[in-house]
Amino acid sequence: MENCLLTKLPTKDFCDFGTFCQYGIEYEGAKFQITLGLEFLNFSKTHIFNEKAYLLAGAILNGQLIDLEVSGCKIFQIGSDWKEKIVKITYPKTPKDKMDNLLKTLYLFQNFDGDEVDVSDLVRKPAFWYKHFFKNEFECYYYFRILKSQNLINATIQNFTNIPM
Repeated sequence: MENCLLTKLPTKDFCDFGTFCQYGIEYEGAKFQITLGLEFLNFSKTHIFNEKAYLLAGAILNGQLIDLEVSGCKIFQIGSDWKEKIVKITYPKTPKDKMDNLLKTLYLFQNFDGDEVDVSDLVRKPAFWYKHFFKNEFECYYYFRILKSQNLINATIQNFTNIPM
C-alpha cells in the first residue's frame, strides 16, 4: 500500500500480517502508526466505507481516537470497532460549523490580520480536506466559494476547476 487507505498520505514501513496491516504516516510534523484489522479491511471494500472514511481520516489527522502514544508517535488501531469509533468522532456537522472551521484555519495561517496566504497547493491535497472533515475536494472548494461570496475571505477561484488560490 503506497498511500494510507483513509488519509491518502504516503505510508512508511507497510507490513501486511494477513489478519491486519500496519504502517506509518506523517502529517504536519506528527507521526502516526495505523493498524487496520481484517474486519476493517473488509469494511473498506463496501459502499458504506466511502460515506464514512473521511470521518476516520479527519479523526486521525486531528489527533482524535488515538489509542496510545509512544515516543511521540500516535497509535491508531481500528478493526471490528470501526462503528463505535465513528460515533465518538467530534467534527463540524452543520454548514456554519464547516465554514467556521475552515475560516479558523485560514486565520491561523496568517502572520498578522490581513496577511495574504497562498493556499493553492494546500487545498489540492486530500489531507487538507479530511483534516477539515470534508468528504472530498468539491465540498472543500464549495466552502471556499461560500466564504468568498460572504466577503469573509478574498480569494481567486479558478473558473474551470473551482480551486481557490
